[in-house]
Amino acid sequence: MTKEKFVNELAKRLSLLDSKEVDKIIQEYLDTISKKMHRGITEEEAINELGDINEIAKNVLKSYKINENYIKLFIGKEKVIDDVNEFIKKATDVSTSVLLKVGEQVSGFAKDVYSKSKKIFKKDQDEQDIDVEVVEEDD
Repeated sequence: MTKEKFVNELAKRLSLLDSKEVDKIIQEYLDTISKKMHRGITEEEAINELGDINEIAKNVLKSYKINENYIKLFIGKEKVIDDVNEFIKKATDVSTSVLLKVGEQVSGFAKDVYSKSKKIFKKDQDEQDIDVEVVEEDD
């Protein structure tokens, strides 16, 4: 397994945790792999020495006091994890798209109201100017 694949797989399994925590944990493992490689072993050997990725993830999640039942449901279910992450991504994308469209509509409405208000105000102002002129002519 390459470092990139190890990082991706471990991140998937730890996605129950806050992303900053996951990044910190992954960095610790990357540092460990680098140290092992400096001793002269290959990347793959260094990763293999860490042990089974599911066991690594289980131990990490246990250390964060994640309920054992959640760990059993979550670890080893990569397809489920991928599906959940994909659903969350799609839901986020749709939500973002909807909010952008709503924002555009609100912005357009606000510009329209502003433009019409400006015209009405200008018309009222022009009418007042005419009244003032008429009053001045009567004098």
